[in-house]
Amino acid sequence: MDESERYLNGKYETEEEALSVCRKIVDDCLLNAYQPDITAKELYESYVCHGEDPFIRGGSFSAWSSAEKRSDEIVEAKNKTPEKDFFIDKG
Repeated sequence: MDESERYLNGKYETEEEALSVCRKIVDDCLLNAYQPDITAKELYESYVCHGEDPFIRGGSFSAWSSAEKRSDEIVEAKNKTPEKDFFIDKG
């Protein structure tokens, strides 16, 4: 990672709060890159190439591991089709 591209996103009181922020950054990047018919692998590869890579100083968060897991979950959720569609016509 190019250190000149780093910026401080914030200072947090707890590690859990910092983890939550990191997860949201990863999710936002993935959701912005998502397109219909994209595979989880393609979404993850897009993240690795173009996504932000948040980390916690002295922490144990891995943005790439999180992105890999979330890519699967996001694609699965977005590709689910409802069992039934209900339409209402008005006359």
